[in-house]
Amino acid sequence: MVQQAVFVTRGEQFFDKSFPIYVNRVAESFHLGVHSHDFYEICYVGEGSGFHFIGGQCFPVRKGDVTFIPIGVSHVFRPESPTTKTKLIVYNCLFTQEAVSHMQSILPWEPGSGLLDSMNGVSWLRHREERDEFERIFSFLYQAFSAKKPGWQLIVYGGMLQLNGLLFHTARPVSNPAGLPALSAGIEPFDQALVMMERDFAHPLTASMVASAIKVSERHLSRLIKARTGMTFVGLLQHLRIREACFLLRETSFKVSDIASRAGYQDMKFFNRLFKSKTGVTPSQYRDSTC
Repeated sequence: MVQQAVFVTRGEQFFDKSFPIYVNRVAESFHLGVHSHDFYEICYVGEGSGFHFIGGQCFPVRKGDVTFIPIGVSHVFRPESPTTKTKLIVYNCLFTQEAVSHMQSILPWEPGSGLLDSMNGVSWLRHREERDEFERIFSFLYQAFSAKKPGWQLIVYGGMLQLNGLLFHTARPVSNPAGLPALSAGIEPFDQALVMMERDFAHPLTASMVASAIKVSERHLSRLIKARTGMTFVGLLQHLRIREACFLLRETSFKVSDIASRAGYQDMKFFNRLFKSKTGVTPSQYRDSTC
């Protein structure tokens, strides 16, 4: 296997000598290669969906995903395809160790209280917001940084403190974080199965395929899923797919047929019937009720 080259992005490309924080908003593409940094970064997916290659793993991402990337961890975002009409828009907040020291001096941080005093021990962190709480902060940071009106530096530092506090209030740092555990030895079989189903629910997926991947029998897999969720394998797979369909109906203007396909269903009659049985309304009625 050919080892992919990883280049280091230097902070001098971004930071003003007098200010150690940089905020931007970019449409990700296939032009940027896998890279690491000599600074810290917190990323937020503001629009669209795609993939995040980070730390040797790959995860699907969509609006609401937040990632903390420490110094030296390689990563790159990718849209769903080179030809997709839906852009993958990512907010990036870059900051140096100097910025961390400044923020630590503002408030009396207690050990274990948040990102600022823990980041050196974190490989990386992935989290998904629940109610647009990160979107508000990133939008605030981006507007303040871009406008640079009088007092903007203090405003940006205030936003950074909110961002750091919220991130580690809602998501604990761990040695190999990924929102969900990676498929590896030492992880419980049910968790391995859930990771695979969360990642691949839009593709044809059977209990036999998942059981084989995590090295248990199909019968044992069914017992595990039933014990942890009260559902069958098919029931859990349908739950994950309909959950995704609900998200896309709320957050995008995609056609219902496109949403069905993205959720793993090509048969529109079956999708509509299943969606109504799970939610009590049709996809169109669900979208109308959430607008």
